[in-house]
Amino acid sequence: MWEKYFFLILVLIHIVPVLAVDFFVTHDGPSHVYNASLIVRVLFHEANASQFLMLNPQPEPNWIGHFLLAVMNQIFSGNISEKILISVYIISFPFAFRKFIFTINPQGTWTSYLIFPFIHSFLLYMGFYNFCLGIPILFFTLAYWFSQTAPLNLKRAVLISFFRRKAFHIVEQ
Repeated sequence: MWEKYFFLILVLIHIVPVLAVDFFVTHDGPSHVYNASLIVRVLFHEANASQFLMLNPQPEPNWIGHFLLAVMNQIFSGNISEKILISVYIISFPFAFRKFIFTINPQGTWTSYLIFPFIHSFLLYMGFYNFCLGIPILFFTLAYWFSQTAPLNLKRAVLISFFRRKAFHIVEQ
């Protein structure tokens, strides 16, 4: 029982470096915050922004972080929004990995602790927020995938590949 609280304490300890400073400095972080503020300006048709900029109608891979930052920038300042986004990553990453580990091995409690050295990675400090947010999504997806009772066979693999290809075909048009 105490083990769950120990895991939570370790997760919270990993948030301390983010919350302890006024600005959590990353390489691309400020550009993400600025791009999110530009997106808000274009959406609300501010004269200076919408006169020179327009949103790309095609789906772009960086929309997760930009969308979250754009919403949070309406409530908080840019540095606080960035800290919240990084905290969401730091909290969701170990819990998603833990869920995946428990899905494939319910007795693998201590294996879930192997994720902690990877939380504060090079990619986080480079400011690759969308990539960092994608990793917990990957682990949650894998946990869901492996929790399904139907085994992966050739028919399911072909169907999944077909739907994946169909989705990309729709985006290309």
